Amino acid sequence: MDIYQARRTNLLRLIDDDFGGNQTAFAVAVGLKPPQVNRWVSETASEKRRITEDSARHIEERCHKEAGWLDVADLVEPDKLPPKAPVPVEGLEYVVKAWEAATDLDRAVALAWARAILSRR
Repeated sequence: MDIYQARRTNLLRLIDDDFGGNQTAFAVAVGLKPPQVNRWVSETASEKRRITEDSARHIEERCHKEAGWLDVADLVEPDKLPPKAPVPVEGLEYVVKAWEAATDLDRAVALAWARAILSRR
C-alpha cells in the first residue's frame, strides 16, 4: 500500500469513527469543503485527488492526531490487539514496558515493521 492509499484508508476510518461516517461533518470540523473530502475518499469520482502532505498534516492537527498518523499503512485498533501472554524470554520485559508506554502511532509503526520482517520468512 502506498502512502496515498494509507492516507485514504485512514481518513475513511477517521470519518467513520469520529464523525459517524458523515463526510460533511468532517469537512466542517477541519475547515474544508465537502467536495474536496469526497474527491479524496471516492473510488469513482471523476476528479479523484490524492491527499497531499500539507493536507494530511492539516487534518491530523485539526483532529488532534499525531503528525504522521494518516501515513501509517497498518494502524491497529486497540481492541484488535492480541491478549497479553506470559513473557518467557529474558529481556522481553523491556519490550513490554516500551509497548505500554508507546503512543498508538508508535505501536502501529512497530507492528508494521514486525509484520514486514516476519513476511520475509
